[in-house]
Amino acid sequence: MTRGSPGLGPAAPVSVLMPTYNAERTVAVAVSSTLKALTAVDRLYVRDDASTDGTVAIIKQHADPRLVLIEGEENLGVAGGLNRLLEQVRTPLVARMDADDVCLPWRFHWCKKQMSGVDVLFTSSAAMTDDRALTTRNIPFPISTELFAMHLLIANPVTHSTMLGWTDIIRQTGAYRVTVAEDYDLWLRLILSGRRLRRLALPTLRYRYHPGQLTAGATWLERLLQDRPLAESYDAVAHKTLGSQAFWLRDLMCAWSGDGPPSDSLRHFGQLVRAASVARGPNKLLLERRLRKFGL
Repeated sequence: MTRGSPGLGPAAPVSVLMPTYNAERTVAVAVSSTLKALTAVDRLYVRDDASTDGTVAIIKQHADPRLVLIEGEENLGVAGGLNRLLEQVRTPLVARMDADDVCLPWRFHWCKKQMSGVDVLFTSSAAMTDDRALTTRNIPFPISTELFAMHLLIANPVTHSTMLGWTDIIRQTGAYRVTVAEDYDLWLRLILSGRRLRRLALPTLRYRYHPGQLTAGATWLERLLQDRPLAESYDAVAHKTLGSQAFWLRDLMCAWSGDGPPSDSLRHFGQLVRAASVARGPNKLLLERRLRKFGL
């Protein structure tokens, strides 16, 4: 499969990967909303990661031939579970969905139309909590393939569960590795392999914020700082994009968690990004907004 393969486009079947673990409060809506957005030839693969609650029983209530449930006997974590799911895929396109998000009806029909010339596609998302939708003053801007690597160096600019990509390209890149941020690590490796990534402005799902998220844990920063494979991927992208080793990475990781004021290394990083960027108009506005978020 090559990106933008002729004759596929909106008709290309997609397989959606949804790992679950103790998601009984939210999984019913996640599954039903995803199925509503799929065509008759698409598939939703769900692997339960040895849940101890009623997640599996709730999933089994959905009598739909497009839904394939795999009941894991051992807890493999997100990366391990996703790789097991990826082994099942026989469609040219693969997508992601989380067990606590809500898929919007137009997601796959619209996104398939945008895959020409793109290897992996993302969209923006609309935020929500368990109780209500959240509003934001920030206008969702797209991120072009030309600027994606630059944004990736600032911080992960995309929501994992909005991903749609060509299956063979995800596999050729090595799929998911066990790191603190398995999605961010994959995006970095895709950039290193010369793939074209893009984010669209239109939201295609509602992303749920809650205290139980992995990045909300107190030990997340400590684990992140010790993640050597992720650091190596980041450093390689920095060298490719900015022509510099990522001597600022440790300080940037602290900034991601809101820990500490901007350092000299971060200010130098900001200067490198601005010097290398070709962004103009709204693209430049988005880049500046993301740099200033971390005091750069």
